[in-house]
Amino acid sequence: MPKAYLISGAPRIGKTTVMHALVEKRPMQSISTDTIRSLLRRMMPKTIENQALFERVEGVNGFAREQILLYLKDVNQVMGDQYDESCIVWEAVKHIITSSMEDGIDIAVEGVAVLPEKISELNCEWSAVVLGNTSKNLGDIVRKSAMENKYDWLHGCDPQILDARIGFLIESNLHFKGQAERYNLPFVDIAEYGYENAIREAVEELMK
Repeated sequence: MPKAYLISGAPRIGKTTVMHALVEKRPMQSISTDTIRSLLRRMMPKTIENQALFERVEGVNGFAREQILLYLKDVNQVMGDQYDESCIVWEAVKHIITSSMEDGIDIAVEGVAVLPEKISELNCEWSAVVLGNTSKNLGDIVRKSAMENKYDWLHGCDPQILDARIGFLIESNLHFKGQAERYNLPFVDIAEYGYENAIREAVEELMK
């Protein structure tokens, strides 16, 4: 019987790495909700019903200046915007998963739009994990990577943008941890396992 493997969690936490590690162990088709979101933005006309899909379109240095000011002023509103956007993307995710199940093909899906409270809507066999990092040093970790790793998409960005993203990431990780606990999904915390071990643990949870 085909199965959907779902990897949820905050942005910039390692969900894509988990998906690739899973596919190496158990070959299957895979997709990121970031890719689905980008396709929807290109294909769908902007309407009142789906305007949340276009609220957080990235601009110079990753985000438009208006968004940076909002990140610094009210992270909860940004969290709400992300949730509204994710709800729209999730509807497309469900269709993709349904199509794979009908074709008898396993699929792995990762991304922030894999919402813990929505997973039970799936009418198929599934396995899910929520990845996060609740380390008190998360801000320092992100800053170090942004400074030293030239492949990091925050490398060389405006310090104001970096600070805004860090604040958002901290809140987002706490949110996903709470959602995992609320909906009885396994939460793999990088703060507890370390990065490499957390990736392995997440894959093992998915393959149970």
